[in-house]
Amino acid sequence: MKHFLRTFLCALSLALCCSLAGAYTLTFDDLTSWTALKYSPYYGVYGTWFSTGFYAVYVSPPSSSWARSHSGGNVVIWYGQPDAVARLDFGYNSPPHVPLYPPQYPYSVSSLSGYFCTDTGALVRLTAYRSDYTVVDSVVIGTPGERWNNRYVEIAPQAGAIDYFVFDGVNSPDDLLSFCADDMTIVPVPEPSSLAALASALAGVGVGVVRRRR
Repeated sequence: MKHFLRTFLCALSLALCCSLAGAYTLTFDDLTSWTALKYSPYYGVYGTWFSTGFYAVYVSPPSSSWARSHSGGNVVIWYGQPDAVARLDFGYNSPPHVPLYPPQYPYSVSSLSGYFCTDTGALVRLTAYRSDYTVVDSVVIGTPGERWNNRYVEIAPQAGAIDYFVFDGVNSPDDLLSFCADDMTIVPVPEPSSLAALASALAGVGVGVVRRRR
């Protein structure tokens, strides 16, 4: 019995590691400055779709008069129109793989984290939504008196999966022009097929151990 439990726990640990294998981090340092993220390689590699207005830009490390990077030299900023929606979706479209809205093959995520900065007085709200427009979670980035402080922020709700995020200015749309983010880590929700394969593997381990005991 002890051997069975030991084997099962090892398999379970391996399963948990595999479930986290899909997590990825966007450092923005592999892009040239002023790359429009909507058409960046992140879409082709990860299916990470930033709406028009997001750019990866270089700032002089370790600090700048208007932004600060957590690592490397690039950060993501918003430089869109005041009436535009600053949105982050996940998924792919059919060929020719030009980012459209919404993605035809979307996927959900369980969390998003990163290092966020705002200028003095600017407040940015990050809201997580489901595909039916239900709010899953929300957090405000920035506090009065803080300036480019690289605060670690994470949204990892217990209420369920996230389909997209929206950034908006709390005081006014101009707040979006005074924030940046770096090293954003995104954890996709495992697909049902992956979970089924995982369950089959664990069941196989259990059957094999039981047969061996017999």
